[in-house]
Amino acid sequence: MKRSLLFGSLFLLFPLLAKADDSIQITVEHVEALQIVQDSKSTVPLLAGRPTVVRFYFSSPYTKNTMSLTADALVASTGQVIHADTPLRLDTNNNINSVDFSTVRLNRRGSLNFVIQGNDVGEGNLQVSLVNLRELSHGLNISCDGCDKVSSFPIEPKRTLKVRLIGFQYGSRVKNGATIQPRPEDFEIATSWLKRLYPASEVKVTTNILPLDEEKPEYLFLAKAIGWKYEYGPDCRVVDLNLQEIRGSEVDHGGGIDRFTHYYGLVQEDLNGRAMQGCALAIPDVYDSAAVASGPSGIKNPSLSERCEDSQSYAGCQVVHEIAHELGRQHPGFCDQDSSDPGFPRDPNIASGQISPPGDYIGWDVGDSTHGMRLLGGSSAHDLMTYCANIWPSGYTARALKRALDCEAERFINPQKPLDASLCNFRSKEFLDYARGPEGSLMLPANVTSRLETQSLTSRVEATWARRQLLIAGSVRLASLIEGAFTPDVNLQDPDPTAEAPDNNQATKIGKTEDWQAPGIRFLAVVDTSNLTGKIVSVTPVVEELKYLSSDAPSSLVSIEARDENDNTLLVKTIDVAVATDRPIEEKNIGYVRTTIPIPLGVKSLVLKIGGRVIDRKEFAGKAPPLKIAGEYRASAKNSTAGPPSSTESVFLSWRPEIDFKGSDLTYTVQRSDDGGNTWETIAAATHATELQIPAPPNTRDSIYRVIATNGLTSTINKVDKLPVKIDN
Repeated sequence: MKRSLLFGSLFLLFPLLAKADDSIQITVEHVEALQIVQDSKSTVPLLAGRPTVVRFYFSSPYTKNTMSLTADALVASTGQVIHADTPLRLDTNNNINSVDFSTVRLNRRGSLNFVIQGNDVGEGNLQVSLVNLRELSHGLNISCDGCDKVSSFPIEPKRTLKVRLIGFQYGSRVKNGATIQPRPEDFEIATSWLKRLYPASEVKVTTNILPLDEEKPEYLFLAKAIGWKYEYGPDCRVVDLNLQEIRGSEVDHGGGIDRFTHYYGLVQEDLNGRAMQGCALAIPDVYDSAAVASGPSGIKNPSLSERCEDSQSYAGCQVVHEIAHELGRQHPGFCDQDSSDPGFPRDPNIASGQISPPGDYIGWDVGDSTHGMRLLGGSSAHDLMTYCANIWPSGYTARALKRALDCEAERFINPQKPLDASLCNFRSKEFLDYARGPEGSLMLPANVTSRLETQSLTSRVEATWARRQLLIAGSVRLASLIEGAFTPDVNLQDPDPTAEAPDNNQATKIGKTEDWQAPGIRFLAVVDTSNLTGKIVSVTPVVEELKYLSSDAPSSLVSIEARDENDNTLLVKTIDVAVATDRPIEEKNIGYVRTTIPIPLGVKSLVLKIGGRVIDRKEFAGKAPPLKIAGEYRASAKNSTAGPPSSTESVFLSWRPEIDFKGSDLTYTVQRSDDGGNTWETIAAATHATELQIPAPPNTRDSIYRVIATNGLTSTINKVDKLPVKIDN
């Protein structure tokens, strides 16, 4: 009896003893690193400072049981040891000996994955090897071929994306009279999408909420031209014009906003879930930091919620699409959109703008506090420039956006250096070939190729601080008469090396009213070419370094003339027309004109013409006058003057010219500084009003307020220090 028990015990122990003696051979077959999207050959560049996922793939002749493997990764540059995010289930479904590698790449559990945080990813080479490999399910001994081999991945310099999100209040013309504005979560989700989808090491986002100007006569003219009905909320073209003026006040007048900051407007859906169609003012052919765009936010619109697949807000998928337009990206032509991007890879194995055929490119969302980590298969995700659902950057779009940020970084470091065609000319063959990567050199029709090659960057004059200039930006209703008016405007030449940039804080010095002369002015107009009518929206001074003198567009019917006091023409410039982005097909006759010209001496007026006919003009009579400005905090008697502002406290400001000014119309921009005048937050932009009352933000009694008055050519700026507190009994 004892002997049988002994044999039985040994029989039970035998599998355990045999298991302890097992030694299973596995081999590291492939290692790849990705940040947003990557192919198996790692052709999408990696950036310093961005979270990076390193994936190890294995094969093994052992197929008896599913092995559960884990390990640590040693990062050579920092000496850091990182644990795998989840164990690898090595079985017949993801063993490279028995399954196609492209299939394994689509399975997050088909590899050992290590997430290296951005602070540990430095410029140079990321070197990673495996240590402490172990099997978890059966206690098997593992012998690994290639685990100690160091895999090295080149890491390029950091890139930063700066975005200014302006939320607009509206509602004065909405049927129920409600005031509508984006929610805090709309800003949060928009920021999340930018950080997760864009090839940037850091995304710096600032925000503000401002009232949308819905009453300007010029905007009403646009409304009539495009059949816009106010009761259905704002139109993105009017929002973009508002953004241009806000950007001018914050960037061009020394407001402390970097000139490489990209402006984007958020417009909340109305109470019934109706959402504004998003659009960019225009898609630049060459890098242009002044490009702006806007789009909807909210959660109630079913079609947008379905497309964006984000239950918290569809502001995120909208902002990544529209700001990509600001950086030169066009539509590939899928899911009911135009096809305007000649470089987008046309793979016969995919039909609807997917990232790639199965297993070629994969996307990896590292996630954040609002979104979890996930892997995106190339055939299940669609490029972010399509109108399809489940969007993510393709390899092509990721490289193109990264290249545009390369241009931006170069302009920031060396603004006087001539623009590099391969970085900054979004339509050049060099740029598109880089974006296509392994998809191969772009093969364009002969007429298109010759046009791109002849528009070299050496034949265009780059404007600098020393050259006074004018940015033309208008809205044009296109007619069949202006066919051929879409020639890319991309020729540049070396700037004047003796030019010096002005002090960007010159307009923020504390003191009396200052006279201020800008190097250039921005011109906005709304034009309807179908009946040759139009309105000039605004003319405002600009102080920006990155402005260009463009070549003429001889086939265009639209022109701008600068004239002297005797109405003699000093300069004539024909202007290209660009179609507004992301509009319904039936509205594709709406477009914008954008160009830059020098300001001749003695200019007294600007004339906008279509087909040789003057449709509007802007007169300049003398300098903008000095201002008188006054203000006070208005508080209830319940609130002590020494205590923090109550919910009923408000700021009241009023201003007026010190002299009788009968020249061209004045517009005013009101700003507040909470840091002694180093940076300024816009409260109202390009308004004709001469007083303003707003709720007082918390802890702002020591803030400085200023008013900028401009007649288009010149500005005056006056400020008021700490406001007195008035107690209302």
